[in-house]
Amino acid sequence: MKKIKTGDEITHIIDELPVSKEFTLSSLHLSSSINENTFRTVVSRLVKQGKLTRIRPGRYKKSAQFEQYLFVYGSMKKGFQNHSRLINAEYLGEFTTVGKYVMYADTSNLFPYVIENEKRSSIHGELYKITNADEFKSIDELEGSPTYYYRKQVSVESKEKKQKYSAWIYFRSPTNPTRLRRTNPMSIWEKELAPTVKKQRLSAMFSVKRHSKNSQKDLEEIFNYGDDGMIHLSQMKKGSSIPFKSFQNITFI
Repeated sequence: MKKIKTGDEITHIIDELPVSKEFTLSSLHLSSSINENTFRTVVSRLVKQGKLTRIRPGRYKKSAQFEQYLFVYGSMKKGFQNHSRLINAEYLGEFTTVGKYVMYADTSNLFPYVIENEKRSSIHGELYKITNADEFKSIDELEGSPTYYYRKQVSVESKEKKQKYSAWIYFRSPTNPTRLRRTNPMSIWEKELAPTVKKQRLSAMFSVKRHSKNSQKDLEEIFNYGDDGMIHLSQMKKGSSIPFKSFQNITFI
């Protein structure tokens, strides 16, 4: 076998493998001079390019087309506000992370975030297979990767623990400019807050006239709520004017 010295030569050998051929570092019978870290760097790059799929840690296969697995735990799950981003993806079921992390709600209580280096519990979510590179790129943009969230592959397993995949997950980035909020830790992001709960929090977000006898009622009359239970500022009652108390509790989507 030709002696391999560089990452480019590793790529060349992988390119010669048949499509969908599974392989590991040992199955390629690479030269002993090949550094394992170099091999991992090469296959990681090929995975990101959509040329390889990581089946599970250490095992890969060539893809006939772009094929990546994404584990979602918050706003992209079924029934949540950003699920439309996965309309063309294949739903594979409910999964949990094999590793332990921690999840908190953000300052708006509309989105969760997971921190990688805090080991508390497995995270519950949904697994999707994405076969369109542009759609995956748009999800990166939605998540503000890598400034707000960074993407990393982790092991996930089905609820029955009969299936295991290596999938991308978005962790909160250390460079995230928003205030870090540590609410009660959770392992699953439930349905969004009910409209009644959100309405109760309006008074903490906005100021109303001092002479108002029922400030909460005034707020409810001024704001309209969509079917999703969210506050749509663009649909405020015409002519209404209310100053913000703080932007900390408001998220613009």
